Amino acid sequence: MARMDKVNPAIGAFCTPAPDVARTQAKAVEADIMAGKTVGPLAGVPIGIKDLVYTKGIKTTSGSVVYKDFVPNEDDVFVERLKTAGAIILGKTNVPEFGYSGASYNLIFPPTNNPWNVERTAGGSSAGSGAAVAAGLGPMAIGSDGGGSVRIPASINGLFGLKGSMGRVPLYPGTKDETAPGASGWESLEHIGPLTRTVADGALMMSVIASGPDDRDRRTIPNDIQWTDAVKGDIKGLRVAWTPDWGYAQVDPEVREVCAKAAKVFANQLGCSLEEASPWKDDYFGQFITTRQSPRRNHSAIPLLALALSQRERLQKYLRILQIARVEPLRKPPVNRSQ
Repeated sequence: MARMDKVNPAIGAFCTPAPDVARTQAKAVEADIMAGKTVGPLAGVPIGIKDLVYTKGIKTTSGSVVYKDFVPNEDDVFVERLKTAGAIILGKTNVPEFGYSGASYNLIFPPTNNPWNVERTAGGSSAGSGAAVAAGLGPMAIGSDGGGSVRIPASINGLFGLKGSMGRVPLYPGTKDETAPGASGWESLEHIGPLTRTVADGALMMSVIASGPDDRDRRTIPNDIQWTDAVKGDIKGLRVAWTPDWGYAQVDPEVREVCAKAAKVFANQLGCSLEEASPWKDDYFGQFITTRQSPRRNHSAIPLLALALSQRERLQKYLRILQIARVEPLRKPPVNRSQ
């Protein structure tokens, strides 16, 4: 918490710190240890929770002025599991409004800056979680991913991130609360996963939050993975596929070069058989962008945003969404030809 006080003003990773909650939880864990009681695998480990995730008694804004004072009366399932495992909740980490961007801009809090270079973005939408872990404000944080929101900040902040398979980490009330439109939704898209500095820490976190199904989530699946055992041993002899562009995506030349060098590590240093493969031909991401951001296909987005914006801002937001939907399919061919 002392480091948070020192570093957070510069990077804006935590939008709602919860020092009193953290101290109370830490004292409870300490008391159990002193009493000789069995404690969970995350006992005393400080964790940040993305501000799209329900946390009982801690303000959860979803980055929107519509919910700037919203305090849930229950935890999401995996927050319950983290607490039971002894984790200490440091607070809520910054997000774009409703998680609707690959950066962290919203109308409540300052944007999150990259700890490696505060002139750069920390990505999104799990921006604050990525920045917090990269800056040493705890070894792990919760992220959620519907279109890159764990993977983008993991990449940009130099972390390990895992988008859990659909249903691997149960969700409730998140994505299912009909009383909180915008703040709760994305049921067919939302995946929960860890942002950590090591793969082993990610596996430890998954062993807690992905420990099995929950009846409150109809999409939940059984756990058949021993997460902490999965990181033991080596990967020598495995076939590893990598793609520079998924077969259709526009990729910055510098990023393409860096990824190619990183992929060769699997062959040159880890003993794997490396194969370049791009099995997809259709631009699925372009379809995702169009589906997610076109007002004609996602009618709920505009009314929700309109609650928080002036007439001029509403029009600008509406036009930006329309422009993205129309321009995205057009900009791919020339970008790829330039490479």
